[in-house]
Parts: sequence; structure tokens; C-alpha cells
Amino acid sequence: MRGHLRPNRADHVFGVILVINLLQYAVYTALALAVMLVSGNNLSACVSTAVGARAITMRRAQLLGGVGYSLGITLQGRSMTRAVHLLLPVASEALILEVFAVTVIIFILGKLTRAPISLTMSLVGVLIGASLSSGVAIDRRIVIETVAMWFITPIAAALTAYIAVKANGINAARNPWRRLVVIRLILVILSFTSAYTLGTNTLGFLVALSGYTSTSLMIGVVSAFLGAIALSRGEIRRVGAELYSLRYTPALVTLLSTTLLVEAATLLGVPLSNTQALSSGVFGAALGYRFKYLDIKPFIIIVAGWIITPLLSLGLGYIINIPAH
Repeated sequence: MRGHLRPNRADHVFGVILVINLLQYAVYTALALAVMLVSGNNLSACVSTAVGARAITMRRAQLLGGVGYSLGITLQGRSMTRAVHLLLPVASEALILEVFAVTVIIFILGKLTRAPISLTMSLVGVLIGASLSSGVAIDRRIVIETVAMWFITPIAAALTAYIAVKANGINAARNPWRRLVVIRLILVILSFTSAYTLGTNTLGFLVALSGYTSTSLMIGVVSAFLGAIALSRGEIRRVGAELYSLRYTPALVTLLSTTLLVEAATLLGVPLSNTQALSSGVFGAALGYRFKYLDIKPFIIIVAGWIITPLLSLGLGYIINIPAH
């Protein structure tokens, strides 16, 4: 009997190791897919204002965004592990894979239906739903902080852009051509910093979900760069054409407010959608110009998406119902 038991035990151990490795590879694959989709889609929120204002070409904007993403994930992405641990205190690789799968499905459905889906809001909703379905206690503080930032950010971004546009109208430049060159340079810089903060927060959140190991970090960096280069062109053109057409000053203030707000959220370890901050900044700038540069209907649809997305994602995360241990 002993001669038969030893091979069976060895086979069992080998089978367990094989399953664990397959799950790990599946998680890494899902991470790469999610990061590529998000980096390609969300680059429009970082560079569309600069491209639309002709401060930078499309190709250079894509390269700039890819570098910004990569640096953001590497230098500050680890700060998002706090949010992941608090929202999903105990997680198996199977559960993480399910969370990635549901998030990617929601994202793809949003793209196909052209519905305003926020990846950050969706991911937070899925994590909360998965934790609740698994009977794991969630730190209420991170939920309160996150929801509070989701309310504060649109108001702060819109108000900042509105005040900046009004102030710019009062203070006319003595040398408009020199001022134009300076603003174009600042637009390019802010496009980079906006991509950097998206890398630290949204993409860092995805990498942190997979454990923020050296392997997941490398996958996140490479996937972010590839997504920015290969999957962003159409979205940059669509967002620039359908949502807004900004002059230099409102483009500058919207990017500046977005960068500062998302960076502040990252320092606090709170997941925040940079598209939420940017859209609100655009709306505030449009108010300063008396709605001349914004169609109000797309913004109303976007706001509705901010409400529906986390609630829908929470429900889907709850349906997952996979034990976290």
C-alpha cells in the first residue's frame, strides 16, 4: 500500500502546484489585458486637451502618455495597495481573477454601448461587492474616504476651472504670442503629469490588486506603454470631437486641476477616476465661457454613469460569491 500512496501524494501535490501556477498566470494575463484597455482608453483624458489645442501631435502625445504611465506605476503605484487591502482584506487568486474578469467585462460593455463607465468606480464597486458576498468585514473608513472624494472632486475641479477662466478673462496678456508659447509648453507638461497621476492611481490600483510584485509591476508597466501606443488614437479623436473643443487656457486649467486632485487622492491612498476630474474641469471651464465650448448633454450622461457604474459593479461583485479563503 505504501508504494501506491507515495505516487498518489506526489501527484496530488503536483496537481495543486499546477493549479496555483495556472491561476497565477491567468491573473497576470487578466492584469495585462485590463491595464492595456484602461491605458489606451484613458489616455484621451490626459492628452486630448493638448492635442485638440494643437500643442502636441498625436504620436508624441501617445509616447508622452506611455512614459508618464510607466513612471507613475513604478514610483507611486504601490500606495494603492492600501485601498486594495482595506476593500478586499482577504483574497485568493481565484477571487482576484474573478474581480479582474468582471471589471474587464464591464469595461468592454461600456465601450461597446459607448456608456460612460469609470474603471476606478467599477473596480471599487466590484471589490466591495466581492468582500460582502464573502462575509469579510470592510474598513468603513476607506469607503467613506473614497465616496467623499468622488463627491468633492467634481465640485473642486469645476470650481477651480471656472475661477481660472474668469480670472484669465479679466487679466489680458500684454504679449499674447509669448503667452501662447508658454501655455503650449505648460499644456504638454500637464499632459505628462496627468498621465503620471493616472498611472499612480488607476493603473497602480490594478497592479496593486494583483499583489504589486516585481512581476506584476513589470507587466503593468509594459502593458500601460503598449496600451497608450496601440489603443488610444481613436479614443483621443472621439473624446476631442464629441465632448469638448477647448482653447489653450481652459485646456490648461482642466489638466492642472485633474493632476492636482488625482495626485492628492493617490497620496491619501484613495482610488479616484481622473476622467471624473477632467470632465468636471471641462464643465467648469465651459461655465466660465458661458457654455460656448461644451455640449451639456454628454456631461449629464457622464454624471449618470458615475452613479450607475459603482452600484452596478457592486451588485456584480456580490454575485461572484467566491470564498476569499
